[in-house]
Amino acid sequence: MDSNRNFRVLQSTGWVLTTLTEARNRADLFIVAGSDIHQHHPRFFERIVCNEASMFADDPPKRTVVFLGDQLDQSAVKGKRIGEVLSLPRSARSHRRNSRRHARHEQGRHCLGR
Repeated sequence: MDSNRNFRVLQSTGWVLTTLTEARNRADLFIVAGSDIHQHHPRFFERIVCNEASMFADDPPKRTVVFLGDQLDQSAVKGKRIGEVLSLPRSARSHRRNSRRHARHEQGRHCLGR
């Protein structure tokens, strides 16, 4: 029962796999999945994603920011280090998932000779 509760906490709050300092200095791809982080942490993009300097490079590469979800606020993603900003709405992901499921189902029917 406790593992289900812990998993729900993980689903609702996310999981950090690196430190914010490492992300600020090294990351070239940020994926924002289903959370309007700009409303909960207004300076996140300013301090972590859009910062112009890096500890390890004089001319750091541009970053790509991908938003997964509907109606996520992208207004804070701007600056010299931002290359591309992409958005993938939830409906597009579920459509692609259903298409793959249908293709696997049809492939299984073909293999069984039906």
